[in-house]
Amino acid sequence: MAYGSLDFVVFSIVGNRQKRINLLLRDDYRLVSRLAGEPVVYILSAYTEKLSGRFARLKSGLYEHLSLSGRIELSDIREYLTDEQYRRLRNIFPDGRIVFWGTSRRIGSRIKEGDIVAIYTDYCVYLGVVAYVINNERLALGVWGQISRNKTWNHVFFLTNVVKLDHEDFNRIIGRDPSWMPRRWYFACLRGMERDKVLNYMQECME
Repeated sequence: MAYGSLDFVVFSIVGNRQKRINLLLRDDYRLVSRLAGEPVVYILSAYTEKLSGRFARLKSGLYEHLSLSGRIELSDIREYLTDEQYRRLRNIFPDGRIVFWGTSRRIGSRIKEGDIVAIYTDYCVYLGVVAYVINNERLALGVWGQISRNKTWNHVFFLTNVVKLDHEDFNRIIGRDPSWMPRRWYFACLRGMERDKVLNYMQECME
């Protein structure tokens, strides 16, 4: 079944209900992946922001993304987590080394466990599998600070099987121009062959 094309979606339902389902599947590629039991592959940008959290650190005039580089330990954020969140994360990261990121946009809540996320930073691309997702404003404020008053990156997701790639190398994997870079605040899901190439690459990395 070719998931790169939506033409295969055929239902025996008739009438208005059929039209609504067809439109939903045509406009929401994520739903097709969910129905097929396949992970959704997201690309988002995480360029330098003016950070104020306790883990914000400047390097060569740019803020480092310490939460993506694995230099924050679970014990460092224990005070921001519920007991259940801490228990789950301790099971996922038994060595205590955690990798995570967050988004402030409502669409960030679409990310589910098992999805794959490629995060473009100023330095590189972090590619990983989403292992756990929480909505935690205290954690986001403590780690990154706030974007503006009462706004932060509270949709937080934790990654496993993380691979660090040069921008050009990841672009070649998905078949884009090596110099391509997503715009600021970019958030999109990959489709068709681009998505399949990422899935194949991640499978090879985990074998």
